[in-house]
Amino acid sequence: MDREGSSKSAEEEKPKEPVVVEKASGEPKKAEDPTTKKRPRKNEDLLKDAPETSDDEDQRAETAGSRNYPANLWNRLKNPPANRPTIDVWEFKLDGEVLTMTFTCDGEKYPMYFTPRSVIDFQMRNNYWIPRHNNTFKSLRTRLYSLPKTVSINKLVFSNTPECEAEDCLIELMFIKKWTCKQLDYNICTEFNQPQHLRRLVHMFKPTDITVSLHFGPYIPSATAHEPNSMHNHLAALSDTTLAMEKDFRLDCAHALSLPPDSSKKELGMLYGEAGKGRAFGIQMLRTLTAIRKFVGMMAEKRMAQTKGVAIRKFVVNGPGIHDKPCAKLQQLLKEDGLDEANKMRGAYATGERVYVCVRNDLRRAFKYSLAMPATAFKMSIGNEQLLLFTKSVPVFHCFFRTNVDEQGVVQLITEWQKGERNIEEIQLHLDRVIEPNFVDHLNADHADPKRVKVRRVVNGRKTTLYIERDRLGSRHLALRTLDTK
Repeated sequence: MDREGSSKSAEEEKPKEPVVVEKASGEPKKAEDPTTKKRPRKNEDLLKDAPETSDDEDQRAETAGSRNYPANLWNRLKNPPANRPTIDVWEFKLDGEVLTMTFTCDGEKYPMYFTPRSVIDFQMRNNYWIPRHNNTFKSLRTRLYSLPKTVSINKLVFSNTPECEAEDCLIELMFIKKWTCKQLDYNICTEFNQPQHLRRLVHMFKPTDITVSLHFGPYIPSATAHEPNSMHNHLAALSDTTLAMEKDFRLDCAHALSLPPDSSKKELGMLYGEAGKGRAFGIQMLRTLTAIRKFVGMMAEKRMAQTKGVAIRKFVVNGPGIHDKPCAKLQQLLKEDGLDEANKMRGAYATGERVYVCVRNDLRRAFKYSLAMPATAFKMSIGNEQLLLFTKSVPVFHCFFRTNVDEQGVVQLITEWQKGERNIEEIQLHLDRVIEPNFVDHLNADHADPKRVKVRRVVNGRKTTLYIERDRLGSRHLALRTLDTK
């Protein structure tokens, strides 16, 4: 019995051989086990419509481009004119959820609109990153890829692109397309906190003229608004995202606490709500101003200004314009606190430690929150060394924000120009301190003109005159301009 039991267990332990089925050709084939399942291919659904090769993808892009671009524009893109740019103006603008891309050629505009419901022209490779997986930028990406590999642009304009998604779509094609532009015009109409995108656009398009403009922040009164009679409070948004209420705001909160319980609760809720929204606006402005300062600092560095293939001739950083003024009510509050405290608060704003915000009683959202101090009083990280280094290769430089440049740096700049060691066309800066008009008398300056101070030089028989605006020196503004004279 033991032998029979052991033989049965040995037979059970032997592996079962698969059944062999004879094929028609006589070759044996193993039968498939119905219990085993095939391993599914990864990303099979995503890859089924993707192009097999880059040539196939380029062919799909060109086919989509000839179908989606207007015939006149596509003909110009494929057959660019000689000795002038292919596109006069190329503009990107985001309005709500609609992104508008506009081409201007010979005075005729070709706008294209992209929304989350836009149709995707063709399926691209899967290693392309789509911002937020949004169809707006997915369709923009395919439309951009359809453009020819070599395109010259006279002026590239960006307006109101807060999250830099349109810039992302362009930058990712940096090593695929050879696009160049003469002028880069970047308009900041809302929060901007990604200066590296702007720097990559400079590397990609290699512009000779760069203009960065800030178009929001100060209060812009309407024609019907009675601004002097409007009541408003002030608060400070700190760099650590905390909030500090100013004296007038604290007084209103104390008054609300003294009211009956029902009225007090309602009034305090309204005040705290306004304070929270004002703090959000202040943090938004602080991030934007800090990002502008970082980009200007990167441009002023030697490795950025003299990057291979980037020959910058003009660099302009504009402030908000004529409405960029300090709030009169906040200035009065600062006077009440004393001169030392007022200077301390202004210094904290200039260095970026805090931003002061006006919270107005106007119900319109566009005017309710604004900067209480001038945006141009925010200090850029440009000193004498950066100014002398940057203007060595950039003859036109405007920075309408406060800098660390003082009299010593300006004197050295003009002295080197007079000796012929550098060329200057036009320089405008906000200085750190007031400079007296006689600071260049040792260079034989001419004070005959009541409006301008003149400094002359002769280099290789060529006479040039440097004009210094006399009146603007009193407001810490340096304005230099050179002209050839006979």
